Amino acid sequence: MRSTRLTAAGAITAAVVLGLAGTATAHGGDDDAETIRIQDDCDPKTFIDAGVPGGCVGDGDTTFEELFEELVEDGEHGKWRFHPDETDIEHGEALHAHNEGGELHTFTEVDAFGPGCVPDINALLGLDGPLPAACAEFGAEIMPPGVTIELVNLTAGVHKFMCLIHPWMTSTVEVEDD
Repeated sequence: MRSTRLTAAGAITAAVVLGLAGTATAHGGDDDAETIRIQDDCDPKTFIDAGVPGGCVGDGDTTFEELFEELVEDGEHGKWRFHPDETDIEHGEALHAHNEGGELHTFTEVDAFGPGCVPDINALLGLDGPLPAACAEFGAEIMPPGVTIELVNLTAGVHKFMCLIHPWMTSTVEVEDD
């Protein structure tokens, strides 16, 4: 069990290190846009103790061990999520994604939900299959805590977004044509 915990901590560490190669930038500010809130509940002390660089800057109370145990048991943790996980916007309306958690996340459009970019986390969750194409640009996708990105000009239709680090975090956005 300890080696699995260390592998998971190492996987998250790798995700953080890779992510620091490039980060998202803040948006200009459209208060009428739909906002997807990126949430987690990480406990700073235990995430840092687990060896996750920059582990957590939030004020959550879920320990790294509790997160790990929940992932093994259920394949997800309900406090690590995109909210809402389904929404509609009008064509031409901006979509914001705001990281209000304490960890690094991504809000990345994918063709299908499945594995993320961290193979050890995928293995822990039993996610098989090819990695998303977005993994080639993984570092550029990272959103530090407090960052908001703005997506504009999404085409009409259904768009799927997931966190490439925490692949159980997903949201579906339907863009309605004028």
